[in-house]
Amino acid sequence: MNTKSLKSRKNKSIQKLKKKSTQKLKNKSTQKLKNKSIQKLKNKSTQKLKNKSIQKLKNETDPSGLSPHTPGAKLDEGKPMAYLMLSGFSRALLSVAEVTTHGAKKYSPNGWEQVENGQDRYADAAVRHLLLIKSEGIDKASGLPHIAMAAWNILATLELRIRSGELFGENINLDEIERIDGR
Repeated sequence: MNTKSLKSRKNKSIQKLKKKSTQKLKNKSTQKLKNKSIQKLKNKSTQKLKNKSIQKLKNETDPSGLSPHTPGAKLDEGKPMAYLMLSGFSRALLSVAEVTTHGAKKYSPNGWEQVENGQDRYADAAVRHLLLIKSEGIDKASGLPHIAMAAWNILATLELRIRSGELFGENINLDEIERIDGR
């Protein structure tokens, strides 16, 4: 081989290496920018959540008017009284729990959360069960009351809407809210 062709090969190899290096640098830069953008969005969401939580804490009061730092104070003024729902609807909730158990055995526990287009499908199922309350009463396949199955489907629709943020206008990180609220 002559010297000219060796130099030409060497130059081509050097150009290929430069091109690869440049491409790697571009890819790394692009990835860094993406990561920074993602981190900014996460920080922004976290800050919004913190601000809401701080505002919520500022608005919380003790129903007796006690200062938050006074022994015996409990900042639960204006919060939902969930125990009234449990005591007032215990039989109905038990009936819905039976529907939940039937579904978990028939499909999978909490598999309903992964159903594609679940909000619409559960809303449709609720209406179908509501339509059968008077004519059929009890679902032939499961042996469960249609009204309980309708209630379950409405609860599933509600839960998915809350999780998606459609009910309150933004996505909600339930884990973060529960951590902040101490649930």
